[in-house]
Amino acid sequence: MDFFKSLTTKSLTILYALSLDKSQSLTYTIDSTKYSIMYLGGVMLKIVIGGQMDKQVIANLITQLCNGTAEVSIKSDIEAAIAVQTNQAQYYFGACATGAGGALAMAIGLIGPQSCVSVSIPGRVFGEGELREAVRSGKKAFGFVNYDAEKVIPVLLDEILKK
Repeated sequence: MDFFKSLTTKSLTILYALSLDKSQSLTYTIDSTKYSIMYLGGVMLKIVIGGQMDKQVIANLITQLCNGTAEVSIKSDIEAAIAVQTNQAQYYFGACATGAGGALAMAIGLIGPQSCVSVSIPGRVFGEGELREAVRSGKKAFGFVNYDAEKVIPVLLDEILKK
């Protein structure tokens, strides 16, 4: 027996189903494109939230999108970057006004620029293909402008959960 629940945010509508066998699926639509995530179990993903702005909003969005498949923690920038550096977390998400400075500075310094990417800056947001490629290429820390969270996080998580 399944039950469905929907969640609507400013620009994102999510419909997800939980079944009794604990397999979980998530479907969401962005700009008329439908995405689905299926999680069947395994090691829980650990995501840390750093950055300077809207940490709780970002944590809530990630928690909702992952639907129980990830442990999400809000930390200071340095604590979040150290968590990824020491493999206590797999991914870092951070927001600030520019998508680069306060969002990623500590992550760049501690885990290296090769593992970090700004996926949105004022006036430019990565497209879906660029977001997916960032995950596929091994990026672990994602910086973005706070008001672009609902545009970039769903696609990044969709690709991360495919791994």
